Amino acid sequence: MAASVQHALLDRGIVSSGSEGCPPVTAGVDPHEDGIFLRVEDPHGRTSERVVADAGTAVSIIESWARSDLSDPLMASLLPVAGPPAPAPAPTPAVAAASTVGTWAFLLGIDGAASYGVDGSTWFGGGLSGCGRVGPLCLGAMARAAYDTSLTGDSRLMNTRRFGIDLLITVDLPLKWGSIALIPGIGVGGGWLRITRDIYVATEDDDDDHEDDDDDHEDDDDDHEDDDDDEEDDEEDHEKDDDPEYQSFKKTIDRFGTRLSAHVLLGIELKWGLWVVFGVSADVLVFIHTAPFVVARTEIAGEPRGYVRGLVGLRFGMP
Repeated sequence: MAASVQHALLDRGIVSSGSEGCPPVTAGVDPHEDGIFLRVEDPHGRTSERVVADAGTAVSIIESWARSDLSDPLMASLLPVAGPPAPAPAPTPAVAAASTVGTWAFLLGIDGAASYGVDGSTWFGGGLSGCGRVGPLCLGAMARAAYDTSLTGDSRLMNTRRFGIDLLITVDLPLKWGSIALIPGIGVGGGWLRITRDIYVATEDDDDDHEDDDDDHEDDDDDHEDDDDDEEDDEEDHEKDDDPEYQSFKKTIDRFGTRLSAHVLLGIELKWGLWVVFGVSADVLVFIHTAPFVVARTEIAGEPRGYVRGLVGLRFGMP
C-alpha cells in the first residue's frame, strides 16, 4: 500500500525526500477496516490524521500538504486581511483625586494666630510645628504661645494680664489635590498659664494684707471703701499708686492644665516645597480654674474654658 502511494506521488512530481529550500512533509499510511488511515505532518509541526477510502484520496491529500504552490494561497485566504490601523482611543479625562502620598516625609510650620476666649478675652500669639509621615498620617508636635490683650472680657473687667504656652502632640491627615492641600488634625497635651494683676492695699493694713494672699483675705478695717471695688480700672490703680495711703504689689498665679485641640488647614503651594496655609482651630482647656481668684478682696480673672483661633502661616515640605 505504501509503495503504491509513493509511486503515485512520484508520478505527480512529489519526491520521497526533501531538498534545500523545500522542507519535507512526513506522511504515513496504514490499513484500516474502513479504508486507509492517513497521518500527515508539515515542517511547522501541524498534523492531520484521518481515514480515507482509497489510495488516490491519500495521494491527493499528501500532495496538497507537500506543494507550497497549493497550500500557501489556501493558508493566506484563511488569514485576516490587514487593514488600516485602528485609530487610537480618545484619552479619558483624568479625574483629580485626593492623595495622601507626597514627595516629602516631613512637614515644618510657623504660624501667627488671633484667638477669642469663651470669657470674652482676645489673644494674639504664634507657634511652631513639625511632623513626620507615618502611613497616611503625619505625627508630630506643636509649641505655641499667646498673650491676652486685656482689652476685652474678664481680663479687662478685672484688669488682669495673662500669658500662656502650650505643648501638644498632633496627628494630621494631609490631603492633596495638585497645588491645594487640606490638613485636618487633632492635638492633645498640656499648657501653662501665668495670670498677673497689681493689687492695692491700705498701708495701715499692709501686714494683714500680705499674710492673707491665699485668695481668702478679709480686711478688718472698714474705713477704706476704695478696697471694696472689684472692677478697678487703670486710672484708679494709678491714682492709688500715687496715694501714700495705699501700697501696691503684683500678684502672680501660675496654672497648669490639659489642652485638647482640633484644627483644619487649607494650604496653597508656592514653590520649592513652600506652602501658605490658612486655618481655624477650637481648643478646650481641661482641669482648670475658671472662676475669678480673689486676693485682698480684689478679683483676678480665671482661666478661659476654651478658645477659637484663626491662623495664617507657612509650611515647608508638605507631605
